[in-house]
Amino acid sequence: MRVARRWLLVAVCCGVALPLAAQTPRPRARDLGISPLIGGTPGALDAITDVRGVEVGHATIIAGDPGPLMVGVGPVRTGVTIVHPRGKASNDPVFGAWFTLNGNGEMTGTTWLQEGGFLEGPIGITNTHSVGVVRDAILEWRVGRATLQPWGLPVVAETYDGGLSDINGFHVKAAHARSALNGAQGGIVPPEGSVGGGTGMTCEGFKGGIGTASRTLTVAQGGYTVGVLVQCNFGSMRDMRVAGVPVGEELSDLASCIAGPLPAGSPPGRRRCDQPAPKGSPLGGPSTEVELGSIIVIAILIFGPKSHLSIDQVFGTWINNTGFGDPNNPTSGIPFFFFVIPLGFILTQYTITGYDASAHLAEETHGASDAAAKGIWRSILYSAIGGWILLLSFLFAVQDIPAVTKGGGFSFVIFNQALSPNLAGTVLLISSLGQLFCTVACMTSA
Repeated sequence: MRVARRWLLVAVCCGVALPLAAQTPRPRARDLGISPLIGGTPGALDAITDVRGVEVGHATIIAGDPGPLMVGVGPVRTGVTIVHPRGKASNDPVFGAWFTLNGNGEMTGTTWLQEGGFLEGPIGITNTHSVGVVRDAILEWRVGRATLQPWGLPVVAETYDGGLSDINGFHVKAAHARSALNGAQGGIVPPEGSVGGGTGMTCEGFKGGIGTASRTLTVAQGGYTVGVLVQCNFGSMRDMRVAGVPVGEELSDLASCIAGPLPAGSPPGRRRCDQPAPKGSPLGGPSTEVELGSIIVIAILIFGPKSHLSIDQVFGTWINNTGFGDPNNPTSGIPFFFFVIPLGFILTQYTITGYDASAHLAEETHGASDAAAKGIWRSILYSAIGGWILLLSFLFAVQDIPAVTKGGGFSFVIFNQALSPNLAGTVLLISSLGQLFCTVACMTSA
């Protein structure tokens, strides 16, 4: 007889301890008919506890009414979740590994987990500032029990619940971890939602928490049962997808609408729910200010100067201030045509922030193989076009070509020639702010 193989996966996405029986049952995705849309064959429970031996325990801490935060008092919405891979009575280790989706989040014990290749003891999940308490409680709980090693490196993961809970009040105690450790059960669907470590979580614009599911494979595929438990704490409403359907986009469009006639004095942008939502993306962030500033500078250089160079002067006058080329004839020869001129084309793209952001966010982009690639080439193209338009506005505003050449081609020489002191100061201020925003964007996109 072939033995069915079982696997589990615990994922962490980034009061009073209540007994399991106290949780109010709610419809699950399976009850609502969503599981078939996701695909696969669920286990009997459609939960991590379909994996033989797995036990899950929660200690949920809820104290204080919703209201202003008082550190050390509340409101408190936090807790601890424990997963025993083989049950709390077993001291047998399991093979294990870990993976980080992005660079944020903490999980203790991962070095030994990665190097040793197996997990000994339970997994704990709690809030960001209570990792140490839960880790120490697990270690204390294991003292006196038979273990493979004479030392312990418990695995405890976290997600941040400071938006809904008094995280700096340090309300999670060792007793809560022990309650979850000793109260863990198998063979049932573990409580889901705002329980245990997931009590204070938010996810894609809604209340987040803990969820679980399982899938089984046929004997021909190996006979595995894969169980998953997720504590979610990420994303915005617009990113939410259910069985691949972008329902978050529709909900985001409806979020600002009103059923029935608009009341008098409604703010700009408010609409009735039977009116179509505006298309496209809103303008916002430093990138918008840079684009607006460039437009203002171009307008000033068009309308501010008393005169402009002709097209023949701009496109027919060759000047080489780079120091590369023949000193006697700097605007001819191989160095000029194959180095200086190509360099001039490249310099118009003084920032490639769009390319940088597209590359860094590829792993979190839906359809990244298409969307990220388009973002990269579009950012380069748009930057080149915008840079050339800005450069041409500078060149046409030149009043004295020899003076600009003598001044090293610096832009402030052109501003002083072509503009009044007030307009020249305005352009310099906008240019400085634009460079500052570009610097910030480059740093934050990384």
